[in-house]
Amino acid sequence: MLPGLSDEQVRALRRVGRAWGRVSSPPEVWHRALPVEPDLGAFPVRAEAGSAWFGRLVPLSPLRARSLSGRRAV
Repeated sequence: MLPGLSDEQVRALRRVGRAWGRVSSPPEVWHRALPVEPDLGAFPVRAEAGSAWFGRLVPLSPLRARSLSGRRAV
């Protein structure tokens, strides 16, 4: 468990939140931009989460292999 925040830390976080609130879009805009459904309200059952977890891995080639296709090597 993490220790609680001090009053000073809470005040600092509130200041940061207010500053971000002035420069960011309304929540409806960034909720639509999320790649997940924020209003689901529950995690999937363990059997569903466990079976899909390892099925979504994809192989990635090293960056140096891209130089063979005509791009600059990193």
